[in-house]
Amino acid sequence: MNAIRQTQALNKRELENAVPPEASWHADYRDTAYIYIGGLPFDLSEGDIITIFSQYGEPVHVDLIRDKETGKSRGFAFLKYEDQRSTDLAVDNLTGATVLGRVLRVDHARYKKRDNEEEEDNVAKLMGETTDRNARVEDTDDERRHKKRRSSDSREDEARSRPLLKEERELQELMMNHDDEDPMKEYLIEEKKEEIARALERDQAAITAITAIVITITEMGIDLALENAGIAVIGHYPGKSVPTETDHRQAEKNLTRRDRLCAPDPQYRERILKETIVDDHRDQIINGCCPSSSSSD
Repeated sequence: MNAIRQTQALNKRELENAVPPEASWHADYRDTAYIYIGGLPFDLSEGDIITIFSQYGEPVHVDLIRDKETGKSRGFAFLKYEDQRSTDLAVDNLTGATVLGRVLRVDHARYKKRDNEEEEDNVAKLMGETTDRNARVEDTDDERRHKKRRSSDSREDEARSRPLLKEERELQELMMNHDDEDPMKEYLIEEKKEEIARALERDQAAITAITAIVITITEMGIDLALENAGIAVIGHYPGKSVPTETDHRQAEKNLTRRDRLCAPDPQYRERILKETIVDDHRDQIINGCCPSSSSSD
């Protein structure tokens, strides 16, 4: 702290007396472009130091002294400027500055390169590594955005290929007819999108758990017309043969147009000849056949 006060006192005296640069105490260090930086917060990296000190010139070399065993910062460093005059500005302006609660001491220094140092001017290399890291982070963010966009596009394609959910119809209504001046509109839209996502997940879970529909073919299907073709969709119960009245009603709730045309009257449901399995995803029979089903297409 005494060294900081001495430097600040020298600068104040020279400023008050209008001392010319050639007579300044800085002139004793015209042979070195290095400065010593003490009192650094231990969390600062070389890149952080370059960022702080580049406001007074172009740094070309930085040596943050680290513990040989742990690799952690010891809180001081040496920095070289491209232009020696930048050292005067850094010393005058950053001595006594507070960074993350710690007071910096900045002074001129005559630096001797260490034996294990590979190159003297390392700032370009250090900043290149920092730029590469930032680019990788940006790429990761871009990938996440693209993945999210692809997921959104796939949901839109899926919505076009199936009947709209109740929540999707509500979203369309909200987007087209809700007052644009309402500050809550955007929030309501996002909330509705979340509801749609939950509904899609719920439906997908149900499809995953139930992969087949049981269809029963009655003997009445041979003689009946298209509207009573004799195919009974009895629900997602592959192990059952004869449906209950409840099963019959539940199954009809989500029938396709073709299924509705083919659903038999309840009075024929006990006269079952055979059962067949339909692929719910491809809407086609896996085993068995039904002439009346194909004729309804």
